[in-house]
Amino acid sequence: MHVADAHTGGEGRSGGHVRRVDGFARKAKPVPARVSPGSGIRGFSSPDRSRFMGVMTNTSPQTNPTVTTAAGLDVLFVDDDQDIADLMTEYLRRCGYKAESATNGQTALKKLRGREVAVLVTDILMPELDGYELIMKLKQRPQRPTIIAASGNASSIGMDFLKSARQLGADRVLPKPYLPTTLLAQVREILGPRTPLPATGT
Repeated sequence: MHVADAHTGGEGRSGGHVRRVDGFARKAKPVPARVSPGSGIRGFSSPDRSRFMGVMTNTSPQTNPTVTTAAGLDVLFVDDDQDIADLMTEYLRRCGYKAESATNGQTALKKLRGREVAVLVTDILMPELDGYELIMKLKQRPQRPTIIAASGNASSIGMDFLKSARQLGADRVLPKPYLPTTLLAQVREILGPRTPLPATGT
């Protein structure tokens, strides 16, 4: 696991201890949404977060999906950070995809039981059942979703999580931190575009 320590502080804020784990900043104490001045939820800077919210409310319609999943699920997003899981799942839903989240590999397997899922996006470092184990279990199935592995690069300690995920059977990799639009681009390449939900008024 890639862990780097740093201290944050800033005008109007008291300093705090920040641990950087798997490519995202994380407070040692229970986490507020923003962990340091100018940074947002795990890997999203304030400008990126503003752009993200803009995309959620200003997505232009797309038509003619190339892949349908009928009563199944388009995307299962797996990450032990609940904020990230909720954020990405809601974004994909607003872009027209059937999406759900899970906070570890064990929960993901339960959600996969008895249903078809087209794309699975998984973090690597998670409790109970990590991304590596999840990928290996899915590889044993005759029918499995397209797997996108997401992680920060821990090459500074001699580990490359995404390279290992590829070797274990991930179809694509997504380095953290990334923008929601980057994830959307990969999902669209696999499933084709969907018709976004109408923007809601404030």
